[in-house]
Amino acid sequence: MKKPPLLPMAEPLPLQLPYPWQQSQWQSWDQRRQAQRLAHAVMISGAEGIGKQRLALAMANRLLCLDLHGLYPCGRCKGCQLLASGSHRDLYRLQPEPKSRFIKVDAVRELSRALAQSGQQGGWKVAIIEPAEAMNIAAANALLKTLEEPDGQTLIILLSARPSAVPATVRSRCQKWVMPLPSRSQALPWLQAVANTAECEQQLDAAAGRPLLALQSVSSGELAARQQLHQQLQQVTAQTLS
Repeated sequence: MKKPPLLPMAEPLPLQLPYPWQQSQWQSWDQRRQAQRLAHAVMISGAEGIGKQRLALAMANRLLCLDLHGLYPCGRCKGCQLLASGSHRDLYRLQPEPKSRFIKVDAVRELSRALAQSGQQGGWKVAIIEPAEAMNIAAANALLKTLEEPDGQTLIILLSARPSAVPATVRSRCQKWVMPLPSRSQALPWLQAVANTAECEQQLDAAAGRPLLALQSVSSGELAARQQLHQQLQQVTAQTLS
C-alpha cells in the first residue's frame, strides 16, 4: 500500500498577514483567540481567488506565534522563525496527492494520529485541509472523530469553494465562515499596489472581482492574449462581411 504523504508543512512560510479585505473577519477571530473562545474547527468557504488560503495560513501563523498579545504574528519569535524556515512540526497541511484529485483516508488517519499527540512546541497544533471537498467519503468519515473530540489546543481549518460538496456530517461540526467577494474599493487599490500595470480595472472586471485571479492574469499576460484574440476575431468578422 502506498505510504501517505508526510503531513507537517515542510516548505518555508514567511510571515503571513490577512489581506486588506479580510480585516473585519480577522479582528473578530483574534478577539475570540485572546478571550480563549476559539472553535476547534472552522470551514472557510468562498469563491476561488479571494484569499481563503492566505487567511488560513495567517490564522496558523498567529496561533503558533509565541507573542500572545499582538493582533498579528510578530515574525521574530521562535515559532515564527520555525515557520519561516519550514521546520515547525505543529502545522499540518493536507491536500490531494500529486496527480490525484482526492484526499484519501490514509492521509486523514495519519493527520488524526498526529493531532492526537501533544504539540512538539508545547502549544497549538493547526491543520489546514484544502480543498475540503477533495476528501472522499471514507476520508471525511475518518475525520469525524477528530472533529468531535479535538485534543486541547487544536485548530482544524477546512477550505472550500464548494461547501455543499463536503458531507453534512463534517460541515455541521465546523464553525462556518462564508467569505464574500471583496468590494471594489478594497480589491482595486491592493491590485494596483502589487500588479504594476495600468490594466488593473480591466483585470479585476475580467476576474469577476476576484483579486488573486486578477493578479494571476496580470502575471501570465492572459488579458493581453484575450484582447489580441478579440481583435483578431473582429478583423475576421469585418473581412467576412466586407
